[in-house]
Amino acid sequence: MSLGLIVTAAGASTRFGEPKQFYPLDGEPMVIKTIKAFQSFSEFSECIITINEEGKATLEALLESLEFPFPVTIVLGGKTRRESVEFAVNSLKASSKVLIHDGARPFVSQEVIQSVITAIKTAQAVIPGVPSVDTLKVVEDDHVQATLNRDVVYRVQTPQAFDVVTLKEAYSTYTGPEATDEAMLIEKLNIPVQVVMGDEANTKVTFKTDCN
Repeated sequence: MSLGLIVTAAGASTRFGEPKQFYPLDGEPMVIKTIKAFQSFSEFSECIITINEEGKATLEALLESLEFPFPVTIVLGGKTRRESVEFAVNSLKASSKVLIHDGARPFVSQEVIQSVITAIKTAQAVIPGVPSVDTLKVVEDDHVQATLNRDVVYRVQTPQAFDVVTLKEAYSTYTGPEATDEAMLIEKLNIPVQVVMGDEANTKVTFKTDCN
């Protein structure tokens, strides 16, 4: 298995108020802290980071002063997350499987990464998730339409891992509404998506208060 890594950092950070990719966490930009979470894993043969045009020069300057055990390539993102990740997937050089991780999830643990890597060796799609502890309701027009069974509802995280050929097939055939993650595309192919245990600390930074 040849394994690639994609880190998504091409978002506009509208709700954050400034480019969160470069917001300092523990003395380093968020996107760099995120990538470093993966640097101890020898399985990766390449890494692609998606970024918007405005952040490209800043990211290039940051990467020049750092060394990673795998080659790192920058790819400009598209108008949507799906488009950005698809650009990155199509830029993979030799990977048969790929991990895709949100650049705004800098607190991912080594245990979660290892669980996903181990599972994707024998699966076509793997995602980490944590069981919901809240009661979840479907709401439309400010009124409850249904209450979901929280015993079977998980909050999904990244990194998510996929067989590259399968993922490319999903991109080429999916024509539905905007997908919020790649697993949604795989589900439409009726291919099983394996779930491994995530981590409550593996939160996605959306607002500055999420950094505390």
